[in-house]
Amino acid sequence: MSETRKKRRRWLWQGLKIGLVAGIIFWMVRQGLIRTDDLVGVASQWPLLALAFAGLMLMVFLQSIRWGILIRPQGAEVRLGELYTLAMTGLFFSTIAPGGVGGDPIKMYYIARGRENKAEAATTVFVDRFLGLGTLFFIACVMILADFRTLWAADPGTWRLAGLRGGQVLILLTLGGAAAMVLFSIVIVSKRLRRLQLLQWMGRWLPFSATIRKIYLAMHLYGDHPGTFLKAAGMSVVAQIPMFIAYYLYGIAVGADISLWHSALIIPLAMVIRVIPLVPGGAGQGAVAMTLLFPLVGVEKGGAIGAIGDATFVILYLVGGLFFLFGRTSYRDVKAAAEQS
Repeated sequence: MSETRKKRRRWLWQGLKIGLVAGIIFWMVRQGLIRTDDLVGVASQWPLLALAFAGLMLMVFLQSIRWGILIRPQGAEVRLGELYTLAMTGLFFSTIAPGGVGGDPIKMYYIARGRENKAEAATTVFVDRFLGLGTLFFIACVMILADFRTLWAADPGTWRLAGLRGGQVLILLTLGGAAAMVLFSIVIVSKRLRRLQLLQWMGRWLPFSATIRKIYLAMHLYGDHPGTFLKAAGMSVVAQIPMFIAYYLYGIAVGADISLWHSALIIPLAMVIRVIPLVPGGAGQGAVAMTLLFPLVGVEKGGAIGAIGDATFVILYLVGGLFFLFGRTSYRDVKAAAEQS
């Protein structure tokens, strides 16, 4: 297949996915699930929106600290300022890649560039992303246990799945995701599994087996440094707090009856949905997710909250473009990273 045909198919597939999300949003607007009048007057709440945006910038800073904690066991010392610049640059390139993790290959390329242990350094980006998602599920589980009976009985009547009420679906998905994260954590840190060398043996039959083996051993290195892994996990919990506060402020801005408990319960799963690789930067996916999820806890205007959140993330990504323009990065390097990913 020619390169032109490959590009054409790639653009066609991307257009179909964008059309899918756009169609869902249009249907929700027609059904009244997303009401545009909820957004009227939001601009007058600019102090709340500015404070929420500052919280997202703080979130990225704290995530950069978490990344720095994960890098040290791999034998690399990187300044926090450089990590923050790379994190913001990665966010910028999420605007041209599907999902909320599209900038990760760029971060992997830059953190590995010029280092002997390239695979190990690049692995830190993957482990950092895993910790971020794992923390979201952990916090959601804690919030669920805080009021399990109420949430289990929640049934706003807007949607069901396989005969289960919306609250039941939310609980099962969250607990299932948390269980998967715990299982993967055990695979990473377990010395007994490492001694079995089963996964390493399986890796011999896969493409790029040498690289896969390096990545596998790099992940297992955290089993020798459990304190580092736990410290990074603790920082990950702290890093999520500004985001919960930001969405709480968005709720206040649109006049929703929302609490921090509502935000800490709904936002984690909504963010997981948002990073699914459908459209660049996950734009629109957050609004869809929150339209469906917030009614489970009795919060209306979830679509408006999600729409403001998506718009704010787009602005955050564009600010990341300034870090790319004025940082020590170049388009040539980014193109090379994209071709390697």
